[in-house]
Amino acid sequence: MITNKYIFTGIILTAIPLATQVCSQESKENYNVLFIAVDDLRPALGCYGDNHAKSPNIDKLAKEGVLFSNHYVQAPSCAPSRTSMLTGLRPDEVKVTNHVTHFRDTRPDIITLPEVFKNKGYTTISLGKIFHYSKGYNDSQSWNKEHFLKGNKGVYLLPENKQAGQKALTSECLDVPDTSYTDGLIAEKAIEYLKKFKESGTPFFLGTGFLKPHLPFNAPKKYWDLYNRDDFADFKNT
Repeated sequence: MITNKYIFTGIILTAIPLATQVCSQESKENYNVLFIAVDDLRPALGCYGDNHAKSPNIDKLAKEGVLFSNHYVQAPSCAPSRTSMLTGLRPDEVKVTNHVTHFRDTRPDIITLPEVFKNKGYTTISLGKIFHYSKGYNDSQSWNKEHFLKGNKGVYLLPENKQAGQKALTSECLDVPDTSYTDGLIAEKAIEYLKKFKESGTPFFLGTGFLKPHLPFNAPKKYWDLYNRDDFADFKNT
């Protein structure tokens, strides 16, 4: 999706040849790239006709770009699917079918999507979950800089929830700022980078990966307050 000199790209396996064309030296005007990844997000959005979802910002983005109504993941698992998306290769080609194997161990010659831009002189930044979200699994070769942000030292804020263990409880609701949770910190950092790049004029590929709506469903209270539980009564038997 191309709008206002930014390219918003989703899970498109033709993205690497597209990227080569976008940042080619023959192009009269290079485009900056804001790459947004959202973990476990289904098409439960207003732009896909969901009457319950309140998603005004992503709906606005969809109206300004191209909305794809048919897409199928390469694998029903995080690391294989993300690796496939960012390398342009199927999981069986890159030999990544779990959350342990790193594609640099099986195919060290691979040039990833952000690496295409990096090799063309772009500053490439990783915020949040683009590859798998751990320092040992991400790909430093693809980025000029990586950020592994973590809100309030963990997944949960309530002490009793933290004692239950990582991802033990399904949800948490607290009246706290967005930046109390990791996604808020990622968004804040992304805005900070966009402002810096605007001032400097530096060509960039900014990978911004949000962790929610992946379990557990932890979010500030103001987002829970947007919804009425009774409106979802029909979902109890589905």
